[in-house]
Amino acid sequence: MKRFPRVLLWALVALLPASCDLPVGSSGVPGLVMPDLTARALKLVSAPGFWDLAAWYCPKVADSPLARLGCAAALGPSPAKDSLAFRFNLPLEVWNPNSFPLPASELLTVLTLFPKQQRISLAAVCVSLCEDEAAGCPPQQGCLSDEPEIRGAQDLAASALDYLSLVLLAGASGEEIPRVGFRTIEANSGDTLNLTLDLGLDPLEETLKTLFSDGLGKILAGQDFDVAIPTELDGTMWFTADNFGRFGAPFGPVSATFKPR
Repeated sequence: MKRFPRVLLWALVALLPASCDLPVGSSGVPGLVMPDLTARALKLVSAPGFWDLAAWYCPKVADSPLARLGCAAALGPSPAKDSLAFRFNLPLEVWNPNSFPLPASELLTVLTLFPKQQRISLAAVCVSLCEDEAAGCPPQQGCLSDEPEIRGAQDLAASALDYLSLVLLAGASGEEIPRVGFRTIEANSGDTLNLTLDLGLDPLEETLKTLFSDGLGKILAGQDFDVAIPTELDGTMWFTADNFGRFGAPFGPVSATFKPR
């Protein structure tokens, strides 16, 4: 085997910096600093009215034909189920401290009920931010992660997935972001994604049935009662960048209590 001449070897060593360690950012990936995701206040922007929900659930929790007749007499006909949805808004601020742009590839958003008690992962949505593979998008992995500190789809009950629908809105213009190509966070800059999440009745079925069953007597007497459900929202955004591969950054949790209007 040929050996480098000793003079040439010392010349190469002289050209190296004093420390040969690669810079490692907060992400644990050499040369990369983890983007900062800040979830602002979770707001309930629309919800069904208390008496609309009462008209839907009263005949479902009544335990006799006479009580069901009382529901119809007191509350009228049940409204359409698809009119009884909750809509949330969450501004998500993303800051890229790196000197190169970071394209976001996937977003997982998870809504949890009773976070300090049962901690039920009620509903979740996993969306691709790069749907057109012909545009150079990498293969999607379905919001999966091997990192224990990053929330992934495999951490959720299968029944919790796809109960939320999600629309991404541009922070400044309010226009819907096209679902083709990456949502890129430019170098040394940030952006705000307004997450608009719609939640139907299906994942809330057992919780609301219990609440309205307990209050059936008050409903039939024409009295309302407090229906308040504590929630948390958190998730993960994945980025796929040249030379760094795919990595996740968490956001949240943010807490809120939602109730019928």
